[in-house]
Amino acid sequence: SMLVANEVAVVNYRVGAERRRFPVGVSPEGLLYVHGRLWIANSAIDFGTFLYGQGTVSVSNAALTAVQASVNVGTNPQVLARGGDGGVHVMCTCNYFDRFGIVYVLDPDTWLPTDSISIGDFPGDLVVGREGTGYLAGGGFVDSGFVYRYDTETHAVLNGPASPWKTARGVLGVSP
Repeated sequence: SMLVANEVAVVNYRVGAERRRFPVGVSPEGLLYVHGRLWIANSAIDFGTFLYGQGTVSVSNAALTAVQASVNVGTNPQVLARGGDGGVHVMCTCNYFDRFGIVYVLDPDTWLPTDSISIGDFPGDLVVGREGTGYLAGGGFVDSGFVYRYDTETHAVLNGPASPWKTARGVLGVSP
């Protein structure tokens, strides 16, 4: 994903050469390939004001040459993961001020939102473990960092802001 160019580059990894680019939404970040299509999280940050517009997820066509659909989600979607329910889970960090982390679940067949899971805080990463648990890194740049968890099948929050796993400060990524 090419954050500032608002494009995705398709690269031939065997030779390390760019094959083509195509425009997506504003400020693309996370990518996920599901059901023969590339899903792109568009954070919609305005680098002039550092304010966020409408967050979207773009869904490419099968040829990876254009966006076939765009779905509205919450503020600042950054990471995509496949959930235990088969859905595309979209982690929205929100605005680091008064809107808090939410995971949106999109149906990979209809591309429509089916649920949203209020996580809280401002998560910065999402990884789904083999057992179907979603793990979210919650920075914590003052005292300690946090890891939040939720069940990607039932969508129940297992560890939210009231009961996080505490770690050293500055947690940016997780790997179960």
